[in-house]
Amino acid sequence: MSPAVARRGELEIAYRTLGDASSAVVLLMGLGGRSADWGPWFPAALAREHRVVLVDNRGTGQSSKPEGPYPLEELALDVLAVLEELGLEQVTLCGLSMGGLIAQQLALSHPARVSALVLLSTFSGGLIVPRAPEVLRAFFPARGTAPDVVTRQALGLITGRGFAAAHPERIEQLVRLAVEQPTPKHAFSAQLQGILGTALASELPRVRCRTLVIHGDDDALIPREHGERLAELIPGASWRLLPGVGHLAPWEAPERLSELVLDFLR
Repeated sequence: MSPAVARRGELEIAYRTLGDASSAVVLLMGLGGRSADWGPWFPAALAREHRVVLVDNRGTGQSSKPEGPYPLEELALDVLAVLEELGLEQVTLCGLSMGGLIAQQLALSHPARVSALVLLSTFSGGLIVPRAPEVLRAFFPARGTAPDVVTRQALGLITGRGFAAAHPERIEQLVRLAVEQPTPKHAFSAQLQGILGTALASELPRVRCRTLVIHGDDDALIPREHGERLAELIPGASWRLLPGVGHLAPWEAPERLSELVLDFLR
């Protein structure tokens, strides 16, 4: 499906939609990822009950890829431009990793537009320490390393232990997406700087919408305690843990993830 485009000044923010329900769920992907990285299963499950909007963040997929910086406040306003284009007054935001930060930022800056938050494998911003040094090194490979090799190695480290060996076909699907729709180095760096420059922890007690925080207990990139902390900071937030799952629940456990999110939205 060819994406539609919302314009914000000179920028084009690409998005696509699934389903035609009156309630809308906007899916926001993480660092360097494109909307296709949500995979086929989780968006399709949501689309049975909701209209699903998948957004290519600035710098990824078929959205504009300007030079940085990419402050998270600006990435949130990009999402708002998509809502305006679609005429959506209020939505659920579901964000994974950096997408969760964008969702938090929009809920804080434009609370009337956000009816609920689903925060997946994410945290409140700034610098995090992955579970092992090799996880961080995977995102800064030696010069000249082939993109497919970089992606394959990173995915093997950030998914739950044993997942890559048990499901090599899913890893290869993600590798193909990264090769077919590459994120330029300058855009990846600009998104990363946006993450490092974000500190929302002190603001999160102001969030008033219903919130569900979900985390894999085997997340080597953003350890589970960051998700637990989010659930503590956001008033009334619900906390759910996915046993044996790493950083990419939409690929590792799409059925369990779909059930949790749909139950919450019902």
